Amino acid sequence: MRIAGGGRKAAQSEIVIKGADPGSWQLLEDGVCVHMPEWAQFFLELGQEIACYEVRDRVPVVAVSLPARSYAAMFAAVGVVRSRARINTIADNEEYFEQLWALAGKGDRIPVEYREAGKRIQGYLTGRSQDGEVRRLHIDLGKEGVRKITPQIASRIVLKEKIGKQGRGKANRNPALSAVLDLPDLTDFLGRARLDCIIVAQKNEIRPESGLRIRPYQSANIEVEVNDILRVKEWLVDWGAYRTHIVSERLRDNGRVPQESLRHAPVVIFDGAKGFIQRRGEFTGLPWLILLDRTERGYRDAAQEVDALDSTRVGDAEKLRIPHIPQGVELVAFEVRR
Repeated sequence: MRIAGGGRKAAQSEIVIKGADPGSWQLLEDGVCVHMPEWAQFFLELGQEIACYEVRDRVPVVAVSLPARSYAAMFAAVGVVRSRARINTIADNEEYFEQLWALAGKGDRIPVEYREAGKRIQGYLTGRSQDGEVRRLHIDLGKEGVRKITPQIASRIVLKEKIGKQGRGKANRNPALSAVLDLPDLTDFLGRARLDCIIVAQKNEIRPESGLRIRPYQSANIEVEVNDILRVKEWLVDWGAYRTHIVSERLRDNGRVPQESLRHAPVVIFDGAKGFIQRRGEFTGLPWLILLDRTERGYRDAAQEVDALDSTRVGDAEKLRIPHIPQGVELVAFEVRR
């Protein structure tokens, strides 16, 4: 897919990474390796900064006005997920339990690792049971016996295989993904569901962008796609270990995010004016990144909504380290109450 020139039409492009620092990443397009476009680097770094922003009782709102927003949400989302992947955050046990509950209902023996009293015991997720309102997962640990696991201790279970678009059987080892995330151990990333990012967008525009390939330098045969990083819930099967949720910009479409998924304050990226105007009320109290294309319909209305929100600010988001802003891009950042 063509990145350097912008636009969403297909062409062969891929990102080549030479180290953990995105500043060393390059773009290979039409056989020529060039520096990452300044705007792509900007959104990648901006997503990373918003993801790790922490001020008690306040959340950041960042609105960006730009000439064209192709790939902007995708790069920002990669920054968000990449940043949070390196933060040792305990997964939401209830959300993770729902992932395992769905898997347990399929009747298969799912390889897992069970962590208990400092030990890592190999076993299988074999089933589930419910007694009134109490639900339990069944873990067969061989000589160690069977454990029945409630949501409160679901984090002790780690899936041993990647559950995704390619099905089970792909081990939790991927040199390209480890290099992109700067994460040697992918066990939790590929095995535990946790919502880090919500993208409110026109789905048929985001989907092709997620196919952009990324590979380490001098490793032409080892690569991942952007969706291997974003791990969009809607594009995985068997309740895979997702990190991103795509919500349609249109109110009449389904896709509301369960309230329990919002406990860890995922970053919400509004890719365009329509989604921001129609669906912003569903995500109050969360960090926002609003991307507005100056050529799109609804731009003025969305800009007025940003101005109205700015009038309620309680701070200037001083702790947010804004990357160098590319020419033609305008940005406003402030804090609102959570």
